[in-house]
Amino acid sequence: KAGAAAPPTEQEDATGAAGVGTSVPRTNPTHHAYWPANTEPFPGITDRRWEGTIRLFIEDQLHGYGFIKCNELREKYPEKDKDVFLHRNQRGGFKQGDVVNFAVFMNFKGNPQATDLRIGELRRQGEETRIPGSNAARQDDDE
Repeated sequence: KAGAAAPPTEQEDATGAAGVGTSVPRTNPTHHAYWPANTEPFPGITDRRWEGTIRLFIEDQLHGYGFIKCNELREKYPEKDKDVFLHRNQRGGFKQGDVVNFAVFMNFKGNPQATDLRIGELRRQGEETRIPGSNAARQDDDE
């Protein structure tokens, strides 16, 4: 399935999202596309990508986490009725308010956790696009 999130192959373990070598495998929690070893697949949840908005992100000396609001995932998995957890190691250059495309795995608490964040399709189609990692915004020009 195109774009489906799945545990990494040996080849993917040694490369990042762009296929460029990284210093850590995807099973290392510091990798932007972290995927824990021995994670149980949940058909319809962990085998595809989702889109949502980073609703909140808290980062200081003690904390580094946030939540992605994804109504489609919440509807698909109503018993959790929560936003998707986002750890600082998987956030990349994205900020609160950014629309992101992401994969999920079920974390040790049994809740969906975001990984492998990319620029969201809704943001690409919007009138204003924030550039990840900056305070700048650019206007999309249709002319």
